[in-house]
Amino acid sequence: MFKFTKAFKNYLPVSCDCPAPKSFQDKLKGKYTIWVCLILTCMIFFSYMQVVKYEFTNFDDDNYVYANPRVTSGLTAKNIVWAFSSAHCANWHPITWISHMLDVEIYGINAGGHHFTNLIFHVANTILLFVFLKGVTGSFWSSALVAALFALHPLHVESVAWISERKDVLSTFFALLTLICYGWYGIYRISVWYLSALLFFILGLMTKPMLVTLPCLFLLLDYWPLSRIDIKNGFEYNSSREFSSISSLLWEKIPFFMLAASSIVITYYVQQSAGAVSTYQFLPLGERILNALVSYAAYIGKMFWPAGLSVFYPYPDSLELWKASFSLALLTGITLFTIWQRKRRPYLLVGWLWYFGMLVPVIGIVQVGGQAMADRYMYMPIIGLFIMISWAGSDIMKRKLLKPIFAVFLVTLVLLILMETSRRQTRHWVNSITLYNHALAVTNNNETVHLNLGKALNDAGKNFEARRHYEEALRINPDFADAHLNLGSSLLDEGQIRQAINYYNHALRLKPDMAAAYNNIGLALVRTGNLEKAITFFRIALEKDPENAEATINLKLSKNIMNKIFETVRSMRKILSAENANSLSLDLAKLSKRKKEMMETVDYYRDSLTKQPGFSGLSESDIPILLEVMLEYECLLPIMLKIIDNQPENGEACYHIACIYARKGQSRKADLWLKRAINAAPTKRIFFESDPDMMNLKK
Repeated sequence: MFKFTKAFKNYLPVSCDCPAPKSFQDKLKGKYTIWVCLILTCMIFFSYMQVVKYEFTNFDDDNYVYANPRVTSGLTAKNIVWAFSSAHCANWHPITWISHMLDVEIYGINAGGHHFTNLIFHVANTILLFVFLKGVTGSFWSSALVAALFALHPLHVESVAWISERKDVLSTFFALLTLICYGWYGIYRISVWYLSALLFFILGLMTKPMLVTLPCLFLLLDYWPLSRIDIKNGFEYNSSREFSSISSLLWEKIPFFMLAASSIVITYYVQQSAGAVSTYQFLPLGERILNALVSYAAYIGKMFWPAGLSVFYPYPDSLELWKASFSLALLTGITLFTIWQRKRRPYLLVGWLWYFGMLVPVIGIVQVGGQAMADRYMYMPIIGLFIMISWAGSDIMKRKLLKPIFAVFLVTLVLLILMETSRRQTRHWVNSITLYNHALAVTNNNETVHLNLGKALNDAGKNFEARRHYEEALRINPDFADAHLNLGSSLLDEGQIRQAINYYNHALRLKPDMAAAYNNIGLALVRTGNLEKAITFFRIALEKDPENAEATINLKLSKNIMNKIFETVRSMRKILSAENANSLSLDLAKLSKRKKEMMETVDYYRDSLTKQPGFSGLSESDIPILLEVMLEYECLLPIMLKIIDNQPENGEACYHIACIYARKGQSRKADLWLKRAINAAPTKRIFFESDPDMMNLKK
């Protein structure tokens, strides 16, 4: 059994000698509890169930799931070790990675299944919130209203409908379990509940570090509703409890504060190392403070009027002083009002500090990313505002200032509006293109959305439209390195190699450590036939990012081709005279450049599959290479089928098999493989169906 230090034994009694104010179980009992949970579940499913038909988006879903080999290979010991040791995506959240791996084990790379898991966690969080509030306050209908608002508010659509935000719904799941255990401990003061709260808090921090403010929330709960501290008489400690001083409350929370501090240090180090933290030179502290003030007020506004919601809110070019002044006045006014009402209505102070405090890690003082604010940040902080509204409404009812029938009608109307609004907002998440088109419709000068929309259009085979969005992103922000990178790739696909390299070099001037730019320059050099120099760039890409799978494959492929060319030349030189050999070497190089070493590529895949049966060697950069060898049906088809044997869910391999059969005129087989490719890689459906190699299927 866990052994406490002598100091902590005083604060964690193992028996319940003191009388509890009211049995926690008694508070949870009631004939309506199950019905409320069932109704809330049905309302959530009505609003969100359509997400199971939606696709992945290219906004982090590729990094978190479908293009992450660590995740797509499932839950293995090696991948679990990686989850705990990796800082991929500029975060340390091993439990989040493990949850995605577990989803792959259950659903494969099926976006609908991953969406469904997020939905189930949202249902669980709603029920846990209801159980927590009802248990610690004893107020059934106020707790039910908070849970209903939490379940249906459109600000939560992003957290539920975005697969990459698994960390949001999962961390809240652990946070609510932590609060329930702490509430139980606050009533009974039995150490097992304290230990349980500590365990769930650790799991929550390993899911999303935003929970670092939870120990401060415990102190708020000590005041209301647990009544472990009496603020009415000048912060005197409640003498009816076993504790004797304010310091006791702080002492018992030291382990939580220590864990929170450790999480802050780890998160800051990881994000700074990944270059995700903006410097004060890039974004001055004054601007951050002004934006934080405006954001605090804007979130409240979106709670009351959830219109114009976007997956990404760009940081404004300039902050208007009047907005910051108004926001400061509003926040100050609410703060003073809640302090003034602390004796009669303590829930107002607790709810307000819940909202204000939980947003501190993501309000932008330490800026991570380019967003000014984000709907997902409100997933848990908004509970504080809902508590203020719900308990204030209860007070109004007690004072008989509102007739019960009218109150029921008003609440029902609000919930129905929220439910329908959430359902409509969820529709924008059907795929990347619809999501970004909506975002562009409700925001201005949004270079990040233009960039991601360009990627989505490019994946759909609409290269010209994609280029327009990359160019628009650069018009908004000429120093946008990712836009330079993607525009270069678009030009490379069109054969404009020199222009593409210029854009890659520009991206590197802006972000010298951009591994993707080095890799893409290498690809461009391969197309010019300069394999030796290309290998150098692939090596630099791997130095910048050792886990870059694409650069790894490209480096191996290029080395293999180089070795085969040299081997062929050496063997021919033994047969021909030295004079002829020189000219032959030149001709060979030209021939190799024209054919892009296609047959050597086929040999490379064959060798790789022989040596490593589970290795596919496929990446998006290889698709143009493979398409050009499709005429070698008898050579390529066995390789693709071998890949499918080892990786049944490899959508790209299924697609290439469909192309082979399409070119051979075997339409029925091509159609079957195309359907299999779409099921395995739904995000590429439009590209698969519109590719020229599929034209035979449409005849």
